[in-house]
Amino acid sequence: MPLVGVFSYSAGALAFLMLALVLLTGDRGKPQKQLLLAAALASLVWMLAVALQQHLQRPLYLTHSLELLRNLAWLAFLARAVTVGQGDDAQAQRRFRSMLLVSGAFMLLLAAMGLERYVSGRALISDSVGIDWLLAGHMGIAVFGLILVEQL
Repeated sequence: MPLVGVFSYSAGALAFLMLALVLLTGDRGKPQKQLLLAAALASLVWMLAVALQQHLQRPLYLTHSLELLRNLAWLAFLARAVTVGQGDDAQAQRRFRSMLLVSGAFMLLLAAMGLERYVSGRALISDSVGIDWLLAGHMGIAVFGLILVEQL
């Protein structure tokens, strides 16, 4: 049994639990704080699922779905942080919603691709260029997250 993975993800889950508990104190009215709390809770649940997957030593589709949810929660937090200071409130809200809508649609696409891979047992790879499209999609999420962080 890979104890290192179980302990590492469990320790990460504990850290996100402590962050979530800290965020539950004080004023909960700000949308940024609520989105950070949602991202911390999504990370907590994802890390617990990955620790379970490491313990069972078999892939679980649940971890892929939870990872996409976690990524969407973090992108929502970053999108809110970026759009909050841009223009008037209505314009910032439209930008936030459009970023969230596009990100959510992309996450649904990746969830469908991941489910297809889990059920069929084979990767969706382009024959002409040899790209694993699920992996490329996850790389795109990471790049989009970095772009949002740079805009802060």
